[in-house]
Amino acid sequence: MQSGGADPDLFQYGANMIDIVFPNGNEKEFIKMAERLGIEGLMFVYPDTQNSPHPNLQVEDIASPGRPTLIHKTSEDVLVSKLKEFCVPRPLGRGVGHIHDISEFQKDTNLKISVGVLCEPGKARKYRGKATIIIKAPEEQEKIRSVIEQDRPDILYGLEQGKRKDFLHHRASGLNHVLAELMAKNGVAMGVSFSDILRATSWNRAVYIGRIKQNIKLARKFKFEVRIGSFGKSCWGLRPSYDANPAFET
Repeated sequence: MQSGGADPDLFQYGANMIDIVFPNGNEKEFIKMAERLGIEGLMFVYPDTQNSPHPNLQVEDIASPGRPTLIHKTSEDVLVSKLKEFCVPRPLGRGVGHIHDISEFQKDTNLKISVGVLCEPGKARKYRGKATIIIKAPEEQEKIRSVIEQDRPDILYGLEQGKRKDFLHHRASGLNHVLAELMAKNGVAMGVSFSDILRATSWNRAVYIGRIKQNIKLARKFKFEVRIGSFGKSCWGLRPSYDANPAFET
């Protein structure tokens, strides 16, 4: 394992340059911008409920032009229906899987398009094998452990954003050696939202970057993956890999 710089096996902007985004009816705009930036693919992530950590994303907005919006069903029913329209699922291995997308978005582009679900803790099981499962890390350390062991998401992101105070000799990064070992054991990748870093205040941005670097060291030691993505709601938040990776080099 190399001692400095970015580890190509663990530390990457998306999987094979596949960026992670939260569309809200603007999928085609994301595709057009990704093509301009040389990004190889996009993972469109949709929330499983309206109580998602991203409240501005509404499941009802997933419907494409010409497709009726299923407003009389529960949000979970809506998402499952949309997942069936977007993709033909095949079993996902642990870690980031791929879904063969057959939607209208794929036919007009050479980008690799896949689908993810933004789940609340405790609600990931029903989507396993249908989409890449993504969970925003809870605040409490005990709940983080529960998510890693029970939900086993493909990507757990936002670990660095807790309101915990850093310690004198190490940072309250959301991970420790025990949790890092569990991440590796359960095939959970650590996600880093570049958009959240950019939106943070200058003070919080410095704190977050320091915590991310500490977690990257744990990832190298315990060999779990790190997935850096824009996690943006607008195509203007997309970043090429060479723009994002240097910010987190250790």
